[in-house]
Order: sequence, then structure tokens, then C-alpha cells
Amino acid sequence: MAAAEAGSDGASDTRAALRWSRLSVIAALVVPLAVLTVIATLTYASAAEEARERLDRAARIGQEHAARVVETNLVLARTLLTRTRDVSDDEMLARQETLHPELVGLAQGLRQIQSV
Repeated sequence: MAAAEAGSDGASDTRAALRWSRLSVIAALVVPLAVLTVIATLTYASAAEEARERLDRAARIGQEHAARVVETNLVLARTLLTRTRDVSDDEMLARQETLHPELVGLAQGLRQIQSV
């Protein structure tokens, strides 16, 4: 009987060792995969937030630039209307030689003004 018990203990030891081996292989696959998944999720969230911030900053800069361009155009248009309000077309043509340099001077240094 002792031999039968010894054989039975050997078989259960083998099954236990086999079970631990399987668990080790599964753990060797699952644990790194889980760690990589967590790291990838955190990295993605961080990169997405950074991209949103850069996009928001660029949109604000673009909006501010557009507002300045429109504001500059309005100021120049008001100045032109003020200077030519009571001037007839014939007078404007006659004063063209003096008006044009004045307007060019107003726009000088303003990169957003392409031509006068």
C-alpha cells in the first residue's frame, strides 16, 4: 500500500507542478500586456491633452491676429473717410498726388496691409 500512496503523491506533485507552470506562462503573458495597456492609455491621454492645449493656443493666436487685422482695416477706412468726407470725386482726382502718399504713410509698417 505504501507503494500505491507514493505513486499517488508523485502524480499529484506532477499535476501541481504542471498547474504552476501553466499559471506562470499565463502570468508571463497577461502581466506585461496589462502593464503595457495601462502605460499606453496614460500616454495617449497625456498626448491628447497636450494636443488639445496646443490647438487651443493656436486658435487663440489666430483669432487675435484676425481681430487685429480687422481693427487695423477699420481704423484706416475711418481715417480715409474722415479725410475725404467733404471732397468731391473731381477734387479727389486733383489731390491724388498728395492723398496717395498720405495713405501709404498710414499703412507703412503694417504688414497686414498689402496695398493702398
